Amino acid sequence: MGSSSSVSSQVEMQEKQKSTVKLPYEDDFIIQIQLPNKGDCYEYKYPAFKDKISFTTLMNLLCFETEFDEELDSNFISRYNKSKDRFEYFVQKLMGIETEDETSPYKGKMWVVYINNSQWDWDEICEKDLNIKIKDKIVWKYQKCNNK
Repeated sequence: MGSSSSVSSQVEMQEKQKSTVKLPYEDDFIIQIQLPNKGDCYEYKYPAFKDKISFTTLMNLLCFETEFDEELDSNFISRYNKSKDRFEYFVQKLMGIETEDETSPYKGKMWVVYINNSQWDWDEICEKDLNIKIKDKIVWKYQKCNNK
């Protein structure tokens, strides 16, 4: 027969193991992409293991490491800005639709994202290493960037 102290230590050990296992949240991170002209909106989900994630990480996971990679047909680029003495980052292509003016992306239509109805461009997101939460509303749109 086992002692009560060994039984209680086994229970404690099992409880400790349960708390270290990372289970997915009930919700997923959701990204919407609104296509130009037709206005069609596509939704992509990625399972959440935390309540927040770096937006650049989430986009890289969705675009390059999921079953959506071919459908999302995306590319991210950086361009050196001499006047700012730093690289700027852009979504060169998403859903197979490329930035209008790759040499000067802010002069034409480009992919911008709305996070909770606030417009962001990819450069701002990369510079701030912006985190998003599960409940954030995220919509990509192909348009001129109003922030620059």
